[in-house]
Amino acid sequence: DVGISSRMYYNNNGVQARVLDKIVSTLSAGRPLIASMGKGKGAPYNHTVVVYGATYDSATSLMVSAIFQVHMGWGAGYTAVSATGTWFYECGYIA
Repeated sequence: DVGISSRMYYNNNGVQARVLDKIVSTLSAGRPLIASMGKGKGAPYNHTVVVYGATYDSATSLMVSAIFQVHMGWGAGYTAVSATGTWFYECGYIA
């Protein structure tokens, strides 16, 4: 949808730590966002998903251990999938 595309703000600077910071700060502000995961980062698919929640492993660093709840968009079985934060290389949100 062209209308949605023109309102999309994204972070695609090639620095994964900044992408993860953006995911965490956006979720902390109470907003879901759209993020792209890649097989090259360890993800099972090259896919763009809605990220709407997170849990953190207190035993390790936040940026390394962030586990995000995502909606894969492929039906009921894929609405609450856990995804490792290191899988993501780009993220954005609709303003």
